Amino acid sequence: LRAALERDGIDAVDDPVSAVYNGPWTLPFLRRNEVLIRVAPPQPAAAND
Repeated sequence: LRAALERDGIDAVDDPVSAVYNGPWTLPFLRRNEVLIRVAPPQPAAAND
């Protein structure tokens, strides 16, 4: 995920955070987990007038 952000020129602001939606007793193939990374807001494009 970090490599994809760097490749696309997106700056990560914080370290990754694990978002776990199911309890530990949920079967592994039914679990839903995500990794969240806060990114910097996009910079406005410069006007070429």
